[in-house]
Amino acid sequence: MILRYVEVTLKRLYVEAEGIRLQPANPEMAPLTYPHEAFEVLGVVSGALRA
Repeated sequence: MILRYVEVTLKRLYVEAEGIRLQPANPEMAPLTYPHEAFEVLGVVSGALRA
């Protein structure tokens, strides 16, 4: 897959009663919460390369 001109971020996903919570690894960033019906998982990261 190639994404161009799109901001992408990776977060841990938690399915909770009130919605989907995306939790960043950086404790200085706030989690993001979405309603179940407004969320779609497009893939799963199995590894990352940093340049």
